[in-house]
Amino acid sequence: MYSFLERDVYFAIADECKIQGIPFGGHIPFRISLEEAINAGQISLEHFFGILEFCSTEKEFLYSAMKSKEKNDTIFDARKYSTFLNRMKFETETFDKLKLPELIALLSRSNSWLCPTLVATEGFINRWKPDYKPIDEIKYMPEFTVDNWKPKVDTTKTDLQKRYTQIEIDWYDLTTTVLREMKDGNVKFLAGTDFPNPHCYPGYSLHEELRLFVEKFGFTPLEALQTATFNPAVFLEIDKELGSVEVNKKANLLLLGSNPLENINNTKNINAVILRGKFYSKTAFKDSLELKAR
Repeated sequence: MYSFLERDVYFAIADECKIQGIPFGGHIPFRISLEEAINAGQISLEHFFGILEFCSTEKEFLYSAMKSKEKNDTIFDARKYSTFLNRMKFETETFDKLKLPELIALLSRSNSWLCPTLVATEGFINRWKPDYKPIDEIKYMPEFTVDNWKPKVDTTKTDLQKRYTQIEIDWYDLTTTVLREMKDGNVKFLAGTDFPNPHCYPGYSLHEELRLFVEKFGFTPLEALQTATFNPAVFLEIDKELGSVEVNKKANLLLLGSNPLENINNTKNINAVILRGKFYSKTAFKDSLELKAR
């Protein structure tokens, strides 16, 4: 599912998925409420979009507008990045903390999993910081991707861009508080990134996502690790094959040089990879990366 699906299309997909026995996930479309997505059977809720609207003081107004046939409302169908910003601004400015316990209870009872992709939000914010220094692994990215990540500076719109960035910062700050309480309320989480959004790197950004879970959102290192190991296996219903280190499970492992339970950043200290039972030394995959960087 994606953000700009119309209501009839969304529900047609959901109905057909039920008939075919196919699970579905993705964005909550702008014209679909959280409750509707959960009741339709959407099992993953990506990027934290469409979640905080449940706690809006203008919730009923928004939900009524979702069902409207009006096509020109910029909060729904502009198909521009500003559409996402409009929703972030709406969610932040109308957020009612008193409604948060009800939201947490709804999510914890449901079969839906949250995949907040915090690193993607940080990437959008960081690229506008004049002193932001990308990680060294940017050298592995295709040139067209790096060019696309560079902010398109328009000196006539400097103030507008500052306002846009502040909307993202305010929304991200709100999610910091909300996610901490959701974690304590037994909401189910998955780790995710979102390449090729700005400064989302395949593989590398997953480690950053785990770091953010711990450092910004109060997860223990074990809880963060589970969002990328055990939880996805349960979500995909393959936990009898993957997700933990046990006899008779598939040998897909990272061998680390230091304990991630002591410091989540130790997930980056990779000595070897075992993939489908085959051993790959640190030297082997490092040499392969260097070839790609030339």
